[in-house]
Amino acid sequence: MTRLRKTKIEAIDLGAQLRAKRNSLLLTLSAASAETGVNVGHLSRFERGEFSFVTPNLQKFADFLQIDLDAQASTRSLLERFAVAVKQSTRHEAAAAALVLTLETLR
Repeated sequence: MTRLRKTKIEAIDLGAQLRAKRNSLLLTLSAASAETGVNVGHLSRFERGEFSFVTPNLQKFADFLQIDLDAQASTRSLLERFAVAVKQSTRHEAAAAALVLTLETLR
């Protein structure tokens, strides 16, 4: 069963997947909206990762694009999740650099 709450990193990652899949199908947001019945503004927010919960509209969009929300989070490796986290902001990047330096001293 799909976990209803998504972390910010999961939301951004899922949004990127949604956008990439829609673009690979050569669909505009308007065309996807017409197919799903979901407002263009909502679709845009989903693609930007601006959500915390899986709503019926998000589920409709993912189903339309044939993206399995259950598999989405479980198939990502730790390194993929770390890479997404680092890209969040300069503060995230600085924290990641500090973490890596700390881990390197533990060798």
